Amino acid sequence: MLMLVTQNNLIRIIRECINESTKEIIISSAYLKEDLFRELIPFLENKKVHVYVRWEAQDLIMGTSDLGVYHICTNQGWRIFRNPRLHAKFVLIDKTILILGSSNYTMSGTGRSRQNIERNFKTTIEENSLVLLLEDYNLSVEINDEIFKKLNDYVLEHKETKDYDHHFNEIKTIFSDNDEFQDSYRFKLLDLPPFRPDDGSFDAVSKLHIAFLKSNSVSSIHDLSSVEDFIKNNPVSRKIFEIIESSADRRCRWGTIERRIKNDDHLFSLADNDITTLKELLGSHNRLFNLFCWISFFEPAKYYVWNRETYLADPREGTCSLNYV
Repeated sequence: MLMLVTQNNLIRIIRECINESTKEIIISSAYLKEDLFRELIPFLENKKVHVYVRWEAQDLIMGTSDLGVYHICTNQGWRIFRNPRLHAKFVLIDKTILILGSSNYTMSGTGRSRQNIERNFKTTIEENSLVLLLEDYNLSVEINDEIFKKLNDYVLEHKETKDYDHHFNEIKTIFSDNDEFQDSYRFKLLDLPPFRPDDGSFDAVSKLHIAFLKSNSVSSIHDLSSVEDFIKNNPVSRKIFEIIESSADRRCRWGTIERRIKNDDHLFSLADNDITTLKELLGSHNRLFNLFCWISFFEPAKYYVWNRETYLADPREGTCSLNYV
């Protein structure tokens, strides 16, 4: 049952929904102000709390969001995450009660300044809808002391700067510098995609799937454009394109790319120079077949994937290929 919640009674309703038995609260707000957040501390203490914010540079410099929220979270043992695509505003209590609407968790968003007209709903959420609600949140980056210091230093240095594009690129650098997947990167066969882009094989709670997307700087599964460079330019894809260009039938079969990798000293060394290991790495989570599908996904007018109907249930060498249209 839906219950309408205006900006003026939003905080009261949230407080009423949290009790001694409440275990977990998720707060999502593009803008989050420290003074408003402090009002919730007595009701959130001793709970598992995850906070998600947008924290674009311009938001922080202009004061629409507060970096001080980080100190509240660390002092309380809560976790705070950033996703620059975030715009959703909600509070989720024990993955059952959802308060969702237009209100950011700021003074104006909750009716204190009497500037905004906001509307929200309180409802219960079922498991299938819960997956959709949270599917992009695993792609957020957790804020730690190192990231916070760099952000804080940057904001203090650029308090009067209005060049938004410059801020965007600088903040992106701060987060990529702290990305565990970017450190001393070298291609590995296990870097190939563990799922396909458009057939429902992506699992929003799979650490393996999330790691692949994070390693390619994806912040929303609804925008996979940042994966394209890796898909087209990793060394296995380059071998695939070479095979298609040089073969009479303009196709690359599973077994053909396996043999080509075996004859490449560097790539074969990634499989410990062992053909059995190579088969396992390329077949693990159908990574080579997935790569075919990703290439076709980004260039459907140029490539298509063929596979036997039984392939995914029982993968065998030679049962799939990438073909030139």
